[in-house]
Amino acid sequence: MRNIRTLPRTASAGLIAAGCAASLLVGCSSDDGAGESTETTVTDTITQQPASTPSQPESATGRAPTPDGGAGDGSCADAAVTNPLVGEQPIPVHFANVDDSDVSFYYTATEGQPDPCTPLSWVKLAGTNGAGGPGATAGSDRETVALFGDGRLITDPAPILARQIESIEQVDDRTVRVNYAFYTEAPAGLNETDAGSATFHWDGDQLEVTENTLPASQNDTAETLDLSGVM
Repeated sequence: MRNIRTLPRTASAGLIAAGCAASLLVGCSSDDGAGESTETTVTDTITQQPASTPSQPESATGRAPTPDGGAGDGSCADAAVTNPLVGEQPIPVHFANVDDSDVSFYYTATEGQPDPCTPLSWVKLAGTNGAGGPGATAGSDRETVALFGDGRLITDPAPILARQIESIEQVDDRTVRVNYAFYTEAPAGLNETDAGSATFHWDGDQLEVTENTLPASQNDTAETLDLSGVM
């Protein structure tokens, strides 16, 4: 619908100023014609626009995005993965300064689980070293971290046993940093530890160790788990 109205107007200074203010977007000019008056017909055209309808969203399927970013195939989540480290059987311990040993690690899995959707996942183990049965003597407590590449247990390099695992950091889905606290030569009752850390990266085929700050003493005294018999 179009409404047209015609108004007489005298080109006085005040109206010229108002006209300039209304025309800032297209510019404004005036001639200095003092004492002259002209009658101008102004036609204002108002066009009524049809009522707009609310825009519809491009997609409204009612489905939430899948956790894998939208692929929805669930291939990794459907993979059959089990944790073989359940503590039913002790794990043989290898000592850097001893060729043969009958010491085993009696443990429980306390944190983490293998994850087929994370290239490098981990499980924390806590227990004691013992011969022929679990030991509870001072200095026998141990903790370690077992790593899993694409949900499969990594046996090489072997997990190193420490007095305590201070923290485990998932740097990204292929990288894990482990912070260790090791026993010193001081009596266990003194509660002295040597700290160190190592960063592990899974490249899809093998585990790489970087940023290794483990105490030099571990070269001679390290205790590691022999996971070759873990099924």
